[in-house]
Amino acid sequence: MPSYRRPDHVRKYKKYVVAVVHYGDIVYNVSKWLGIDVLIPVVHATERTTYFMMSMPRIHAKGGYRGIINEVCDIVESHKHLEFYEVVSYQKEKFFYIARRSYGTIRSFTKEGVIVLEPLYVVRGVKYFTVLAKDERALLRAKDDIEKVSPVPVQVVILRGGRIGEEYQGYSAEILDILSSLTPTERKVLLTAYNMGYFEWPKKANSEIISKVLGISKATFVEHLRKAEKKILDKILKAKGDNDQTC
Repeated sequence: MPSYRRPDHVRKYKKYVVAVVHYGDIVYNVSKWLGIDVLIPVVHATERTTYFMMSMPRIHAKGGYRGIINEVCDIVESHKHLEFYEVVSYQKEKFFYIARRSYGTIRSFTKEGVIVLEPLYVVRGVKYFTVLAKDERALLRAKDDIEKVSPVPVQVVILRGGRIGEEYQGYSAEILDILSSLTPTERKVLLTAYNMGYFEWPKKANSEIISKVLGISKATFVEHLRKAEKKILDKILKAKGDNDQTC
């Protein structure tokens, strides 16, 4: 049997997860305000309008399914960028077919040759795009373009796919911002220390034990842990300072 040889012009794509937060977007308001996960199985974007289906597959609310659907309708109807929407029933589940002003996200990905895989997940206001890209430079260019063309405040974080992408799933925009500021080594050191009980009182594991588990020196462990702690405190205290100034 003849062996297959990849043509010279064919390049392998890598899988990434890109977290995008459009503050004040319809799906942001639904997910964040009501505290529910949103699934977007289909999305199509033109230059001016984005069309998408939205569902809430796991709803646990005091008002029940019908009550939460009514609340979603209120949020969708009142949004300033809404063009039209319709509620569609299929197999006892409600889907929202929505058309709203385009924010340019899909077009920014497409322009840089980035392939968006469906469905999209929205958790606590964060849209998680699973994408295929030839390299991270294409994603960085798409990120810059998304931030440039968005009509609302936006935050974009590129997650390196695979396990790292899964680590971020389910975090709020605020926590996502903190974790994304850490280097992979700082994040690994911090999470290992936390999981081994370093921050408990009394400590379940000291720096010497954890550094051996990580395969690094005690001094290196302490250095990366302190850097991670400082970055987290900087984020928290800066946010607190910003809030204090508005009082």
